[in-house]
Amino acid sequence: GVATLSFMISNPDPANGATAIGFSDDLGAFIAGAEAIGLPQNNVCGAGSTLTGTSVITLANGSLGPGASCTFQVLIQIPDSIALGDYTNVTGPLSATVGGAAVTGVGTVSATAILGVGAVTPVPSLNAWGLLALIGLLLLVSARRLRPA
Repeated sequence: GVATLSFMISNPDPANGATAIGFSDDLGAFIAGAEAIGLPQNNVCGAGSTLTGTSVITLANGSLGPGASCTFQVLIQIPDSIALGDYTNVTGPLSATVGGAAVTGVGTVSATAILGVGAVTPVPSLNAWGLLALIGLLLLVSARRLRPA
């Protein structure tokens, strides 16, 4: 199936803009075989920013004004063979330049999110004869309702 990862980045500095914002996210470490679809995307977090990759997605050249934030989504293809359970996605640390100084997440400061995979209930389907029988039954019920009493 397909899942949506949503990212929100904010610049809490009330006086200085943030430039050269970037991070990476190894989707294969999240779920083996998971891949981003619909990339690259441009201008997702400021003019000139890019979001690229397939099994590892990377944000580069993001920019935010003082106190500003950006939000963007990535569609990921989840392999059919995935087992039921919870999967935790952990991005690499965020880096940026704020007020002329390089800033990087310290140690294990990263974004995390959990994807829960539950059982899927199959939707029954009809073959051609079953579909014809259903249409006939619906027509019969409709005709009885339209018949004057």
